[in-house]
Amino acid sequence: MKYQYVTMDDLVVLTLNGEVNQTSWEICFLEVEQLFKADDYARLLIDGTGLTEFHMSSQQCSEVAAGFLRFANKAAFFSDNKLIFGMMRMIHSWAFNDQFQVFKTRESAAHFLAEHNGKHQPA
Repeated sequence: MKYQYVTMDDLVVLTLNGEVNQTSWEICFLEVEQLFKADDYARLLIDGTGLTEFHMSSQQCSEVAAGFLRFANKAAFFSDNKLIFGMMRMIHSWAFNDQFQVFKTRESAAHFLAEHNGKHQPA
């Protein structure tokens, strides 16, 4: 999986592309977690529209879900690909983190992130 990110104020926009496996997933999110810890970011918008395959078993999904995105105050993932959306919903269900949500559109994800600490902030 390839990834890149851009930062704006307290927001990090992470774009994911290609095929996901557990190793590439963990490398990506370890780097993003370090970015959050090194600076004052609070929100994470994850664009999964470029993902083409998801090569993780349900056991691997449950492993990556443990503590997933606890470093961000709010995080939203979006993809309209049925497989990618479904796999992320599975991770979401095991993450037990209501500040992380999965959406089919960027607009829905951005709307979720816009309400931050009682203030409306565009994502």
